[in-house]
Amino acid sequence: MRHDAVLAETTGIRGADDDLVEAYTARPMDSAARGGMVVIHHMPGFDRATKEIVRRFAAMGYDAICPNLYTREAPDAEPDDAAATARAQGGVPDARFVGDAAGAARWLRSLPTSNGSVGAIGFCSGGRQAVLAGLELDLQAAVDCYGAFVVGTPPAGFPLRVGPLADRIGELRAPLLGLFGNEDSHPSHGQVDELEKLLREHGKSYEFHRYDDAGHAFFAVDRPSYRVAAANDGWTRIADFLARHLSAERPTPCAPTAPRRSRSRSPAARGRAPPGPPAGSPSRQRPSTTITPCTRPTSTQSTSTSSPPTAGRPPGSPWNSVFTPPASSSPRCGPRSNAPPTTKEPRRNSLGRWRRVAR
Repeated sequence: MRHDAVLAETTGIRGADDDLVEAYTARPMDSAARGGMVVIHHMPGFDRATKEIVRRFAAMGYDAICPNLYTREAPDAEPDDAAATARAQGGVPDARFVGDAAGAARWLRSLPTSNGSVGAIGFCSGGRQAVLAGLELDLQAAVDCYGAFVVGTPPAGFPLRVGPLADRIGELRAPLLGLFGNEDSHPSHGQVDELEKLLREHGKSYEFHRYDDAGHAFFAVDRPSYRVAAANDGWTRIADFLARHLSAERPTPCAPTAPRRSRSRSPAARGRAPPGPPAGSPSRQRPSTTITPCTRPTSTQSTSTSSPPTAGRPPGSPWNSVFTPPASSSPRCGPRSNAPPTTKEPRRNSLGRWRRVAR
């Protein structure tokens, strides 16, 4: 009988400025090596729905952790009260978030089950922070679920006081999965288009899926904004994306560009002839070893297309746009493969609706 158990508990980690930060964790109760996920909560805070998401990643086979980004503003407060306090202060400063997320990633990699690969996922304001984490931290995957103001600025009177990240997209260090509702205002359809354009221009590996009849917070099961079809398809995309980017061991260091010298001198250098093969045996020769240096990118060209046209597309079907740079353009070395996925003609997906993958 297969053992299926998850350990979920609250712990403390060291975040920005070495502050003690509350965090909720969940991990499978087995010894298999696996990747880890940093879950970034939405603006309503460190609530029950967010903790359910953390446990869901553990059930999917990942170690998961969600730091309480409002620990300093309202320690031990109810999520609504903590969120109200954070809103009044304009949200979490970017530098402080990066420090807390770095502490969460460090905690994941310290686990004996860690394979070294860590991803981040965020919802709402956490979606923008997931992109920010992909810029600042050593991550192998980032997932942006309708994150506002990655491009564009908050309108006057908006409780979140943050700046756009558009001018930093070229610094993105991790493949990005984006999940958006076409009826959302923050981010709007045009802002998602602008972000996709920037990713293509900089040759970044990304995958976007957009859903009709879905607005902001379509993953939130306890809200009227919840959309069953979009959320279920989104979780399928997340599972596939993480399986491709977090399941392998961390990339190995680059091979040296020249062979290392032997510590001991050869027999000839010591003034004697090397020993020959035994009498009557064929000559033996050690096979030569060639050390191939890692290939570094020189230029990257995007081959993805813009969002698929609406003509002939059934209502409610997701718009898919996928681009993975060629393997030679990846700065990573080691066993991980960045080969582009095989493109297929439009076909019906698991929801029974047409799906189009951009070539």
